Amino acid sequence: MSLSEPLDRRRQITLDAHALASGQTLSLRRAELRAGSGRIDLSGQAALEGNKAFQAQGKVDNFRLRELGNFPQLPELELNAAFSLKGMREPRLEADLSYTIADSRLAGQPLSGNGEARLRGDQLEIPRMQLASGANRLNVEGRMTGDDAALNFSLDAPQLDQLGPAFGGAIAAKGTARGTLARPKVTAEWTANAARLPGAVRIDRMQGKMQAAIDRSRPVPLESGSAVIDAAGVRIGEQGVVTLTGRLDFSPQPDAPLALTLEARGISTPRLKAERFTATAKGTTAAHTIDLALDETGQAWSLRASGELAQVDTNPRWKGSMQALDASGRFQAHLASPATLLLSSERVQLDRLLLDADAGRFAVETFSRDSSGIVTRGRVERLRLAQLLRQIEPAPPVRTDLELSGEWDVRIGDALNGTLGLRRERGDVTVVANAPVTLGLSSLRADATLSGSRLSLDVQAEGQRLGRIQAAGETAIGDGDNRLAIATDAPLSGRADIRMPSLAWLAPLLSPSMALDGSLEGNIALGGNAHDPRFTGRITGQALRFGLSDVGLDLRQGTLDSEFQGNRLVIRSLAFQGDEGRISLSGPVDFSGGAVAAQITLLAERFALLNRSDRRIVLSGATELNWRDNHGNATGTFTVNSGMVDLGSADKPRLSDDVVIVGRERKQGANKTAFDVDITVALGDGVALKGRGLDARLAGQVRLVGKAGEQLQAQGSINVAKGTYSAYGRELAIEQGVIRFRGPLNNPSLDIVAMRRGQEVEAGVSIRGTALTPRVTLVSEPVVPDAEKLSWLVLGRGLAAAGDTDVGALQSAAAALLSEGAKAGVQSRIASTFGLDTFSVGTSQDTLQQRIVTIGKQVSSRLYLSYQQGLESAGSVVQVRYALSSKLSLEAEAGSRSAISLFYNIAFD
Repeated sequence: MSLSEPLDRRRQITLDAHALASGQTLSLRRAELRAGSGRIDLSGQAALEGNKAFQAQGKVDNFRLRELGNFPQLPELELNAAFSLKGMREPRLEADLSYTIADSRLAGQPLSGNGEARLRGDQLEIPRMQLASGANRLNVEGRMTGDDAALNFSLDAPQLDQLGPAFGGAIAAKGTARGTLARPKVTAEWTANAARLPGAVRIDRMQGKMQAAIDRSRPVPLESGSAVIDAAGVRIGEQGVVTLTGRLDFSPQPDAPLALTLEARGISTPRLKAERFTATAKGTTAAHTIDLALDETGQAWSLRASGELAQVDTNPRWKGSMQALDASGRFQAHLASPATLLLSSERVQLDRLLLDADAGRFAVETFSRDSSGIVTRGRVERLRLAQLLRQIEPAPPVRTDLELSGEWDVRIGDALNGTLGLRRERGDVTVVANAPVTLGLSSLRADATLSGSRLSLDVQAEGQRLGRIQAAGETAIGDGDNRLAIATDAPLSGRADIRMPSLAWLAPLLSPSMALDGSLEGNIALGGNAHDPRFTGRITGQALRFGLSDVGLDLRQGTLDSEFQGNRLVIRSLAFQGDEGRISLSGPVDFSGGAVAAQITLLAERFALLNRSDRRIVLSGATELNWRDNHGNATGTFTVNSGMVDLGSADKPRLSDDVVIVGRERKQGANKTAFDVDITVALGDGVALKGRGLDARLAGQVRLVGKAGEQLQAQGSINVAKGTYSAYGRELAIEQGVIRFRGPLNNPSLDIVAMRRGQEVEAGVSIRGTALTPRVTLVSEPVVPDAEKLSWLVLGRGLAAAGDTDVGALQSAAAALLSEGAKAGVQSRIASTFGLDTFSVGTSQDTLQQRIVTIGKQVSSRLYLSYQQGLESAGSVVQVRYALSSKLSLEAEAGSRSAISLFYNIAFD
């Protein structure tokens, strides 16, 4: 027989075997298994009658585990070994085994071993069994013959990292096994330090010991056992504990003592973060008490139960009662009366559980699970919605005293049967906003009926502000393993009737800056199936309002006329009327196949899109908004009929860009689009731009383009048709003003010139570069030095005619207008003009936010005199510094602050 199977494109495994059946003997003359360059040879024979003797021998040459595939969790293995096995199966199983491993490697480390073992029925003798890889050793020797003899085993692995990258640290274990294979008694102890094992297992520290007596003839083979463990830093994948200690003493005999103590701290799992968990059990196997406690952050749980572990030899089960169940913290509850509990491999049953909680009363009359399914029945009373909302983060903008009650009676077998119901008992819901809106609930009810393969739902809500909502539907559910699911081809049927007199309560749930109002009516019928639902009916709205206060958008006097047509909603008209114009949307929204697609047309006719005291934009135009396959695009053209934008005052206080306000989303640095954009905006008659010294009218046209998720790009230019710029008490005429867009919207190129005319030297500023890196230079007609240009620009006269009182104005202008290099040159020229040695604008030593002007004069080689004047306050300081020697100096200050200081200077190389 010859077989070959490819493992991948380059590797294959082959088997060649020759076997013979002669009389009552089966012989394997030769079997050769090849994988890559490795080979396993086997031979042997087995008698089919008499004592059914058997024997086999084999040899492994250059066998590599990687030849069989990729096993990343296992160390690389290169094996050379030989073994022999002989024995008989009648009248009892007897076998002799020997093996040798040589010239092998495990994860690159030398691997060697040899051993012998003899089995006689339920007695085992191992004269020697050794395995070594690098510095790691496994040894087994001794015998289990039912007398005082013992089988000893030990594992010493001080360098687990030698076994491969998935291993690390050190593990040591030793122990003994006495008795026979049928009834062994095992003792063992172990330690681990910084251990790493496959499966993302991590153990910082562990030590433990155990004893166990086993009877393999019993259904529960454990006769008695005890274990002690002490560990720290244990992790398995995403689950872990900081510390773990425990002790267990157990025996299945009814009167045997039962003792359990377990404590885990720092528990971490994907679903649970807990500070501490404890479990204790005291008593006997037939009568004991169990206490469990779990401490989470802000929440504590505790449970006490008492009962017995019975029928251990045949069908083990725990039967007793839950005596206490308490919760404190975010959720508070306690058990009102004991509840009976039965746990076994065949059945779980809980009866008469009554839990009083701050959120209400929960009563589980019965819960049972067995091979036939699940049966549960119960009720909930005075369910306080406010207590449940406290568990939600972030907290919804809702205040409520609503109380609900309900009941359920459900049977889950091959099919679902039963009923569920929830209804309002008392209370209302208030949506919290700038002007809180109370729904004025008068009724709220939801019912579900399960009958065989049918699910029926009925929902009804009514309130003064909410209006009236009635909905009912029916569908088919699966059976067997799919009994809790709705099949995609399950037919749907239902109706919904909606009458909402006001939408104001919805706005705070969607956005804190949103304003909604108006009435909405709808009558909708549902058909089709779960994969392809079909709707018919109309939705209309009157006196609609939609506003966003943070951007100044306020759409009023709106109307809606829409209709469901199968798997799409056709918006015939969604229009808003403004003071002067109107804006409208129309088009279909398709939701077939579970994916939303839309094709919306937007028309604006002299509509005041923004209408605030500091900004007003009136525009006309049209755009197409399309969305399909999770991708959208917008194309269109708009003209700004009129507009005004007030930039505010330059000295208005503002927070630094690195200040983060808790609870407010941080602004992104670049404007990015949610879909593809290609929109042209023309400024029409111009947009007035005022504030920060600017009074101008802008004209031009810009095309905005961008791909979804990318920075918005712009093409075009905006011109300053007319304008002035006021600075330092002077009004400059903007003679040339062009803003060109050829890339990112937030970084256009600048070409601006503003001049002060009507004087001997007409001076001004020229701004080039980009908005993010502008270059400001001084210009004049005729051309004069920069210091002269600045003097004519700010003072209206040259430096020669400037007085001492003009120093601050010139220095402040230089600091505000010029680059650092140009500013330094102008400052030096101003200082020399007035016969000073020092002239600068900087920040105060007291506060970095206070700007000051400093002028100074070196009166002599020892005496230096300076004067500091605040630009934003009336504070001033006169400072005198006198050098007493080359190392000792005296300094005195008088004014807003006064001090006398003595300095001693030490120089270091």
